[in-house]
Amino acid sequence: PSLAYALRPEEWVFLRTWEDPSGFPVVESPMPLLELCQAALVHTAPSTASVELRSLQLREAVAAPLTGIHRLGVSAVYGLPADLAGPQLAATLAARLPTLLHSL
Repeated sequence: PSLAYALRPEEWVFLRTWEDPSGFPVVESPMPLLELCQAALVHTAPSTASVELRSLQLREAVAAPLTGIHRLGVSAVYGLPADLAGPQLAATLAARLPTLLHSL
């Protein structure tokens, strides 16, 4: 089942005249985060490769979704700074992604 919400025009007229839209809740698309998760999941299987090689492969796999997240300006919201690299990237993704997915 799905939910649908509606407002009559007279109920939302204040939104068109409100001078301080900074109070509006921020609505962010979950797609960059879901793309990041999909790319990261590819690299969760056990591997005999070195930690350095796995870190490099992970960085390559998540480069495009991370770039999208940075471009949208939600890096800080997600706790994914642009300068993450190597094992620090893997550790941060492992720590942050479950919480981020739960928040969707």
